[in-house]
Amino acid sequence: WLTILPRPSALALVSGGTQTASVGGTLAQSVAVRLTATDGLSLAGAAISAAITTGGGVVTPLGTVTDSVGGFQFNWQLGALVGVQTATVTSPGVTPLVITATATGTGAVQLRITQQIGATYQAGDSIPALLAEARNVSNVLDAQYGDSVVLSFAVNPTGAALTGTTRVLAVAGVARF
Repeated sequence: WLTILPRPSALALVSGGTQTASVGGTLAQSVAVRLTATDGLSLAGAAISAAITTGGGVVTPLGTVTDSVGGFQFNWQLGALVGVQTATVTSPGVTPLVITATATGTGAVQLRITQQIGATYQAGDSIPALLAEARNVSNVLDAQYGDSVVLSFAVNPTGAALTGTTRVLAVAGVARF
């Protein structure tokens, strides 16, 4: 008997590419790919894997070999960075397939003081502005933030009072007092 085994030829995206989810979120649809042989037919039982290449996150393959129709699927939880993230599917003998997804920011979730003012100054000294940046869940400046920022005491055991401007509009995610 002579058995001729087809050689792998190409990986192709079937569905689930170019999805969008919040940073750290899982894509709504599994990513599905197909491996074909040099004769153009699906290649079943071939070793295959998926891994994150940019952006962090986790891929969870639904197997380690192609199914009966050359298919392979994985779930993808995006990393913490806003923007395009990539995962790469590989199988021996074929060019790797890069798949993209976009992680969107969830908006500002915290304020961080990035420039503080000192405790004392002499007459004539230039006093620097107090700067507070709006940051997203990835701890990255949210340049879209343009809402009001208010200074107040969280704890005030001495009964001190704030004077001057205590409310400003942030510009490009930065509040300047």
